[in-house]
Amino acid sequence: MTPQEPTVHQLHEEMNLLRGELAQLATQLARVDIRTESHGQALDDIETYVTETAQLARATAKQATTTAAAANGTVEDATTEQGVDMRTLVPCVENNITTLISRKVPTTDGAPKWCPS
Repeated sequence: MTPQEPTVHQLHEEMNLLRGELAQLATQLARVDIRTESHGQALDDIETYVTETAQLARATAKQATTTAAAANGTVEDATTEQGVDMRTLVPCVENNITTLISRKVPTTDGAPKWCPS
């Protein structure tokens, strides 16, 4: 007994179903692209904010140290008056917080994996 070949009508219906599935997948892909772009922009914004904050903290620590050294003749007084040792805080933020939010480049066999588009 040989399998019965599908009719033209059956093939037409199957093609319409596949077209509908393709349209749904295209819509889902478009939503994923939009979300990916949005998340990438958010990461860029966070990275910029952290970089600017670290630079500001570094400049503030340097200014506080310079001001205290000029007024008191010692560097230690500047950090104890502030309540926070900026010389410790800035490297801590740079080493810990930036590591948590840094972007990881996906790799395949040790080489970067690039998006074909």
